[in-house]
Amino acid sequence: MPGVLLENEKRIETQKVDNEREEGWSFLLDSARGYDQEKLDGWKSDLDNLLVFAALFSAIVTAFTIESYQWLQDDPAQMSVQLLSQI
Repeated sequence: MPGVLLENEKRIETQKVDNEREEGWSFLLDSARGYDQEKLDGWKSDLDNLLVFAALFSAIVTAFTIESYQWLQDDPAQMSVQLLSQI
């Protein structure tokens, strides 16, 4: 009987150690998931802000480009005035 009791005690201790290990791993897993989720949320908000900035910048540059493109072309009325003044 003493041998059986020792085996049972060893099994119980082994089960306790296994349970403690599982609890430890689950705690680490939860901690890692929480850390990763916080980091991902931060990256997502940073990327959202960057995309909004890029869209606004693109819209403003497009507006200025359209306006400045007109300045690059000769004004036909002004050209006619210059040609007539040379006559």
